[in-house]
Amino acid sequence: AGRALELLGRALALAAGAGDTLSGVYLRINLSAAALTAGKPEAALAHAREGLGVALPMRHGYLIAGLSVNAAEACLALGEVGEAERHARLAGAQEETHAQPYALTVLGRALLARGDRAGAEASLREGAALAEASQDRFAQAHALHWLARAGAGDAAAAETRTQALFAELGVQAPEGG
Repeated sequence: AGRALELLGRALALAAGAGDTLSGVYLRINLSAAALTAGKPEAALAHAREGLGVALPMRHGYLIAGLSVNAAEACLALGEVGEAERHARLAGAQEETHAQPYALTVLGRALLARGDRAGAEASLREGAALAEASQDRFAQAHALHWLARAGAGDAAAAETRTQALFAELGVQAPEGG
């Protein structure tokens, strides 16, 4: 993740130097994701907010959805549950089908952190179902992981499916719960 941050930062500097604002916003989605992976939620949030400053006035749904999901993840990591929920809802309000499972999962996580178990379970179930329908196994694994952490009635089945999906993807399951 460190090398990715370095290279993406260089690419962002080149885009900015060339006056290419739009490419810079796309790069900020990747920078915020790489910062999350590197355990740097403050940097992730800063990149996401900077990108949203450009994407929102443009009403660019793809960029808004991606940046908002990353911002929501960063806010959760920083303990800013209300902001996480706001960003998750903004991502979900975009007509970007690919982003819906991610938006619903991070929304479910925010609701869970707020103590709204029923709302969290509903959001996480919907996220898992949309991810399965779109064959996004990574999104499905994350939604099921958090559904199991929410203590859903079928938590053991969700956890079993989660572990199988992460194993298929060759990715370690996230920490926490």
